[in-house]
Amino acid sequence: MVLLLTGCAGAKTTVTPEPAPPAPPAAPAAAPSTPMKARISILRMEVKSATAPAAVGDGLAEMLGAALAQTNRYVITPRDADLLVVGVVTEFAPAGSAPGTPAQVAIELGLLDAKTSQVFGSGTVRGRAGDTAGLGPGLQPPLGAALGRYAGTSLEKAIRAAIQDAARLVTGGTPTAYFRHSATAARPGATEPVAPPPAAPAPTSPPPAAPERPAPAPPVARPAPVPAPPPAPAPKPSAPAPVIGTRYVKAPTANLRDASGTMGKVMVTIRQGTRLDVLESKTGWHRVRIPDGKEGWIADSVTAPTP
Repeated sequence: MVLLLTGCAGAKTTVTPEPAPPAPPAAPAAAPSTPMKARISILRMEVKSATAPAAVGDGLAEMLGAALAQTNRYVITPRDADLLVVGVVTEFAPAGSAPGTPAQVAIELGLLDAKTSQVFGSGTVRGRAGDTAGLGPGLQPPLGAALGRYAGTSLEKAIRAAIQDAARLVTGGTPTAYFRHSATAARPGATEPVAPPPAAPAPTSPPPAAPERPAPAPPVARPAPVPAPPPAPAPKPSAPAPVIGTRYVKAPTANLRDASGTMGKVMVTIRQGTRLDVLESKTGWHRVRIPDGKEGWIADSVTAPTP
């Protein structure tokens, strides 16, 4: 805007600058990406340690589930899981159970597909501790009711070391393809968005009347069919191989292969306690039949003569 001012000494011109345009609004911040999660079920752990009550298996399974949930990569669910964790507690002893020994916890653990039983990871996780350094209230994951009696002892420290080792085995063995569930779908009670129903079609004019059909032609007589010859008798099935002994799977999981030796292709993975009818034995291997009728080879080292 230009203003003209007049005075005694003559005319003076003053220029006032235009105000600057307002700055454009800042773009909204992008929402943080949410990692996809895997659905996993932690089965009750069998306790085979003579110094541990059966409730320890429930407490360790619950504690492992809490540790995996804290990684924000797993949904712990008792049903519709894609992965299973099975375990056997083989050691659970406080410090001094034998002279000079620390507190010890050992779990034979397996990670497998819930539908096919394919094994993605297995091994023995351990925890040892001879002191209580670093323990205190508020540690995560919590011990829970089944393990609370060991709080503040060196056995608590050994438990936490074993659970940490178990969580590393599971996270390291989970294939990337199993992380496919969104956080929304993972929350209990969450539902997928439902699309609105399609709009009703606009009314249309009635279709034209169909033309009259001509009267059908009289049926044509057909010759009687010639009967087919009787089917040939089915060949008699061959008799199954004779059973020469009985074994049982003693490891949490074991592979049934199409040939003896580790080069044999894995046909199916079977679980601990499965009965095996022995058909043939070689050095370190048995050809067996499992309850569903499949036959294959299994290593002697993962079997035992009794359940």
